[in-house]
Amino acid sequence: MIDDEKTTVAWYLFTSTADKKSQKECAANDAPASVKFGYRTDIGRTIPHSFEKKIAMNELAQNPKGTYATLNMDSTKTSRMIGYRIDKLKTKAGEVVTFPFGTQQDSQPSRAGEDIEGKVLFLETASFDEKKFHLGPQGKDSQILITGGAT
Repeated sequence: MIDDEKTTVAWYLFTSTADKKSQKECAANDAPASVKFGYRTDIGRTIPHSFEKKIAMNELAQNPKGTYATLNMDSTKTSRMIGYRIDKLKTKAGEVVTFPFGTQQDSQPSRAGEDIEGKVLFLETASFDEKKFHLGPQGKDSQILITGGAT
């Protein structure tokens, strides 16, 4: 989430448990539990978000350690972009919001078009730098969560 003035970015992580079919495939192929299928090389188009109730940058998720939400990824095998929609997310102010964003597509996500249940976790806030945006969150605690510390 980027503030209106484009001076601060708040990083969040959506995490979910793989469905039973994916768990079996990962175990059989000794594959990693997380798979990269999209990326950003630049900030791209920012999608304005308006909330009825005012929240701070670190208050998009009601509980920073994990707030229930669903994720839907809109993609086809020939898509250049993946459209994401985090839905049913309750903010710290108690408002239920939808949060859309997009990435360029490496490969089609196996669960494209499905509502995936999971949690949104707050990672960190940082100064916004458009040239470094593609690097993602850089804090030590954020890196631990992204690489497998999140449950």
